[in-house]
Amino acid sequence: MLERRGNSHCPESSADHVGTQQVAMTNKRPLGRPRVLTKALKEEICTRIMDGQTVRTICADGHMPAERTVYRALAAEGEDEFRQQYVRAREIQLMRWEDDLLEIADDGRNDWVEKRNAAGEVIGWTVNGEHIQRSRARLETRKWLMSKRAPKKYGDKIEQTVLEPNGSTIPHQRTYRFVVVRLGDCSNERDP
Repeated sequence: MLERRGNSHCPESSADHVGTQQVAMTNKRPLGRPRVLTKALKEEICTRIMDGQTVRTICADGHMPAERTVYRALAAEGEDEFRQQYVRAREIQLMRWEDDLLEIADDGRNDWVEKRNAAGEVIGWTVNGEHIQRSRARLETRKWLMSKRAPKKYGDKIEQTVLEPNGSTIPHQRTYRFVVVRLGDCSNERDP
């Protein structure tokens, strides 16, 4: 049960009641989102990230802090343990996405839909282009994110080959010797 003291919106309220807010008469949890990340909340956030959820989705739950609170905690000094836990959770999320890529690519359940005539009778099958395009977008999004988050593991390998004028390849390591010739001093005097 809550009791309200004073009227902070009313300019005529007495000085002893100004700024007084709701006072809890029971031992219930305060209303609103938590502003401090407890160890349990940090662990739950990281566990849910490992399960494939985004920080935005996680923070949409009523018992979770706002996204801003999570990102501020990650940027704060003294949060090294949480930062390491978060980084590890993101690495595991990438491994999970590897499995997702295979499942999405192999799942052909909705690639074909029944084609019906005006009477509603099944007359054959047709390609479900919308589902195929959506699956492609899911694959490409995961692949792109993976290549940006872990480019050494998931990025495209770019190999360049340079050819000599005769068509042979130039070795990867080549030593060039430069000869520096000193033409003389920069002064205006002439040598005799």
